[in-house]
Amino acid sequence: MQPSELERLCESPDALLAALQRGAVAYVDVRTPTEFEQGHLPGAHNLPLYEHFDGTKRLNKRFIDAALQLRSRIDLPWVIGCRRGSRSRQALQVLRAVGLDEIAAFRGGWDGQVDEWGRTTAQGLQDCDFAQPNTD
Repeated sequence: MQPSELERLCESPDALLAALQRGAVAYVDVRTPTEFEQGHLPGAHNLPLYEHFDGTKRLNKRFIDAALQLRSRIDLPWVIGCRRGSRSRQALQVLRAVGLDEIAAFRGGWDGQVDEWGRTTAQGLQDCDFAQPNTD
């Protein structure tokens, strides 16, 4: 997949859904396990960037190793997502620094991206028909 096409998928929940349904990409969710359990995309892989996200933000010491192991099992481009887009962009930088390619960050995250006035600037995945709360 061309980098520009992968980036385009990260702008639209509908484009991402279509790519996921075709099996063209994998979705890697870098939220905490607690956030992930509250709702996630079907088939998403939870790879927490932080051990805790309670204001202390401690980087998950196993993040890079877990990412490399996941990459060895999933030979697809990755779309990385989080709650609002910030952690996915951070994860993208970390993963690119260790040599992973064919990765991009989903702009809106799970909740949607908002500006400093609280206006939505990118739709979140939780509002889409394909995002289901965890019922396990």
